[in-house]
Amino acid sequence: MDEKFKNPDDKIRVSIDPDLRDLIPQYLENRRMEIEVLRAALEKEDFDILERTGHRIKGSAPVYGFKQIGAFGGTLQQAAQQQDGAAIENILLEYSNYLSRIEVVYKS
Repeated sequence: MDEKFKNPDDKIRVSIDPDLRDLIPQYLENRRMEIEVLRAALEKEDFDILERTGHRIKGSAPVYGFKQIGAFGGTLQQAAQQQDGAAIENILLEYSNYLSRIEVVYKS
């Protein structure tokens, strides 16, 4: 895990283009709800869903300005390709923690 995300009480500020202001709340809410879907897929050992979802997150997150979310998606995709359940569990914990701490700041 990146050192700057270690303290679970710290907010993580992410600067986002103000043109995306109307889209960001729903995008983040969708990512938070997706965590439960991913956990259910892990429980069923459905690595295909985990891989496809990781790939989608990796591609979509940077478009919205969330490079770190994209990195989580890429890591998830790789772990799912390797069918590494323990790694996926850790990724989902870190990803969930990250999502709970995001504070969006719109660029001026």
